[in-house]
Amino acid sequence: MNGRRRGRYKRVVNAHVAMSVQRRLHALDDATNPIYPSKYGLPGAHMESELVIVERKGNVSWLILNRPEKKNALTISMTGEIFAALESADADTDVRMVVLTGAGKAFSAGGDIMEMASAEDKPHSLGELAEGVQRCVRKMRSMLKPVLVAVNGHATGAGLALVLGGDLVLASESATFNTGFIRIGLAPGCGTFFLSRLVGYQRACEMVFFGDTFDAEEAYEMGLVNTLVKPENLEAKAMKWAEDLEGRSAEALGMSKRLLNQAYLIGLDKHFVKERNAISETAGTEFFEDKIEAFLHKRKN
Repeated sequence: MNGRRRGRYKRVVNAHVAMSVQRRLHALDDATNPIYPSKYGLPGAHMESELVIVERKGNVSWLILNRPEKKNALTISMTGEIFAALESADADTDVRMVVLTGAGKAFSAGGDIMEMASAEDKPHSLGELAEGVQRCVRKMRSMLKPVLVAVNGHATGAGLALVLGGDLVLASESATFNTGFIRIGLAPGCGTFFLSRLVGYQRACEMVFFGDTFDAEEAYEMGLVNTLVKPENLEAKAMKWAEDLEGRSAEALGMSKRLLNQAYLIGLDKHFVKERNAISETAGTEFFEDKIEAFLHKRKN
């Protein structure tokens, strides 16, 4: 959709109209895409959130995960706010680029284990969390504006999935990464689609099966990160890239992104269903329950 047509939807406030806008956007991305219900907010709405801070710096929309005291652990509601912020940036014709980063010392520690532990129906809750992250990743890849992920610290599990959804990835030299899920008895509910395509099948198996932490240099060598910068230079580097892209044609960038992602997007939704089913099934196991209880016991002591 070109800038003039998107501009007509910038100030949508009616929920019925918002649903229509969302359907049109998804339909343009790929005629085979499922239509997701608009339950996470209105595209183009002004974002006021404690969980996700939205800052405009020139023509760049910065989305900042804002639970630093929890290492930006993701809750179901938080994934909804990330998605709404992405929708808003996509609908804003003045925004040329989106940057996603985290507040504090972590990018995101992945799914919030406390929310997992308190869920009455854990398989359903984990499936819903996975779907929330998947919707964000799909939006990151399907929107025609470049999405840069600035990894300021640790990125694990669902947090790593958000990193993998970026078109461009900058990482602090102090950043660390971990696939996460296996250590608490879960199959990955997100992230596997892009991981094996980026690092290769055997390396992806090693990362998922063992769940070991790897540093920024390893991430760079594996092709998960475009470039590494000193922690204090992360924001400046992101803005420099945004300035460089400012001189490019927005239409050409958007079409280039669509072409590069087209093969991915065709099979993405079917894979997402398999991921959600996998994490839901493993969330119902005794192993997962034991790991959650051990985590809670450790917090009390």
